[in-house]
Amino acid sequence: MKDTPRKEHVAVDPVGKAYRDLWKKKLSDDEWLKNDGRGRVEYAANLLRPALQPEHRVLDIGCGRGTLGIKLNRQKGMFGVDLAPEAVEKAKELYEDARVVNIDSQPLPWPDNSFEFVVYLDVIEHIFDPRVGLREIQRVLKPGGRLLLSTPNILAHIDKMRETRRFPKTSGDPEPYDGGHLHFFTYQDIYDLLKLAGFAQSESASRYGSDGDYEFRDKMVWVVGTKGMEQTQTTGYFTNEPKVKKTVNLNTGKRFSVPTAVVAYNRPWHTEQVLNALKDQGIQRLYLFSDAPRVQEDEEKVGQVRELLRSVDWADVELIERTTNFGLAASVTGAANHVFAKHDRILVLEDDVVPFPGLFPFVEKALDKYEDNPRVTGISGYGIRQPEEIRRRYPYDAYFFPRISSQGWATWKSRWDRFDPDLRQLTKRASQANLDITIGGTDLVRNLKQALNGRDVWTMNWVLSAMLDEGVTLYPAESQIRNVGMDGSGMNSGTTSRFNVDDPTRMPDRLPDEIFIDPDLAATFYSYYDLKGTQRNPNVESIGPHPVKWLSVIGDAALITPADEIIDTENDPNVIIEAAVREMDSGQEVEALAKFDRVLVNEGAVPNLNLVRSVCLQRLGRVEDALVATRAELAVHSGNRDAQAFEQILIKQIGHNGSGGNGHNGHTAPASGRKEAAR
Repeated sequence: MKDTPRKEHVAVDPVGKAYRDLWKKKLSDDEWLKNDGRGRVEYAANLLRPALQPEHRVLDIGCGRGTLGIKLNRQKGMFGVDLAPEAVEKAKELYEDARVVNIDSQPLPWPDNSFEFVVYLDVIEHIFDPRVGLREIQRVLKPGGRLLLSTPNILAHIDKMRETRRFPKTSGDPEPYDGGHLHFFTYQDIYDLLKLAGFAQSESASRYGSDGDYEFRDKMVWVVGTKGMEQTQTTGYFTNEPKVKKTVNLNTGKRFSVPTAVVAYNRPWHTEQVLNALKDQGIQRLYLFSDAPRVQEDEEKVGQVRELLRSVDWADVELIERTTNFGLAASVTGAANHVFAKHDRILVLEDDVVPFPGLFPFVEKALDKYEDNPRVTGISGYGIRQPEEIRRRYPYDAYFFPRISSQGWATWKSRWDRFDPDLRQLTKRASQANLDITIGGTDLVRNLKQALNGRDVWTMNWVLSAMLDEGVTLYPAESQIRNVGMDGSGMNSGTTSRFNVDDPTRMPDRLPDEIFIDPDLAATFYSYYDLKGTQRNPNVESIGPHPVKWLSVIGDAALITPADEIIDTENDPNVIIEAAVREMDSGQEVEALAKFDRVLVNEGAVPNLNLVRSVCLQRLGRVEDALVATRAELAVHSGNRDAQAFEQILIKQIGHNGSGGNGHNGHTAPASGRKEAAR
């Protein structure tokens, strides 16, 4: 039998050719180039930016034309490899070095331990043997270095695949399909592959954090792999070890220096989301405030929240557990006052405000930039959804608006010193100044009426205090927080999806140098906050007092009357009691007692008045007088359980002290009594 001549083997690279041809098409497509880098590249840049230091080196595998470097506004320290020569030539214009490399079959042209970060976006699904590329990446990473990897998540597309019988398109390429996908992965697959490649740790970088079923919800697998401090050897293919579910930490050294306060009550799930989001952001000084139960039914959940707060061991923490219920307003303002007694700036998060990683560098940069501009009242982490066409035209990542924010807000002590806790007095000042608060949204009129009628809020004090000083707040064009509390679980919020936000695609680092109100951005803002059928001053560029009838209108209702017709602050017992309670909370018991006694003389036994007087007396060390006041409350209102409980506390204290005259053990009556007395 005659031997057949052996044909020389010719290497065929159909995937590579298709990819190179695709890049030729991309680089000639102006519409595609205009949108290049949105979505996942911006998300990756958002994760990286807070962690990057000037000396760090970043390797971008599958770098394309260098879009990641554009998003990071960074050239020095950026290195790239790609399969398409045309794309690499473009990347060379932007990166310190870029080369044509097929990671499937070629080693990376850098020595061991060369990079702090490697970015591997939507490449691994195109590699014949994923282990080869991952081991090479592990080699060039420095000890402790991080790999940021993304790939389509097959679990998130199963339902769509059942419907269409094909895998849905996941890329932004100008082709009608995703070409060249050789593998489909789940989070578990990537965790296992990283372990096999010698990575010491793998963490979810999901857009959903570690919340719920992120492994099924996120359309992309986002994972961070960390190289250990020593090289590790691995054997086998897939392992059965459980994955690590953690909030991503790309911060390898940067610290967030702004003192941060978290104000919590009775929502353990929400509080946990906030703490998880804070954990890896390098918080230097963390203040945790836990309000006491308002009613007995809240005790269990408040206890669960306190267990969470006590477990925080990743920051320098001061935990303040209230012994009486402060309520929302006093909890937030009390937290701010506490922190400002020690620091000159603050970031405040309530227990349902979950920050994105970009919040922290944004807040720090803005606080530094505008510290000496007294018209900037503060910084907001929340931003409404602004239309894409407006954001594309607007040259900055943040904008000013004449309304304070209470969702992930930051400010300076110098601004907080302007905060006036006396809402009725503020209202009179606003009326006398002809201040039109509808310039911040016509809903502020309704909000002010609710606050004057006793709603437990603090924001209207901050609104009026800022507006009287012609203050503005800086808002991000893309929200840097997500409020997870609009689910009916809060004491002062209902259920709504109106203020839902999208994940930010970039960190807002382009900040305006001058204060101005963009009319298009303002119009969108008003569309969220104006009440149907209301009117406001159309001159959005003016922020100070206006010569108009104060407060405009609410729907078909008549014009709101001036403040002095709404309230008489001089002799209103509720106003006096509220002021006394605030003084008592700030340690001014002598002044508070004088006000309580004044109301007692003029008004008699207002419900709960003697109870709050007894608390004040006890704090002054007059325990026996406090017991007399408590029993006076019970003589008029025998069923007052708060008074009954406090009576027993005082009896025990007197017995413990012997003579009982000057003891103070820190016990105070439940704040529900204080609130009732102030109504």
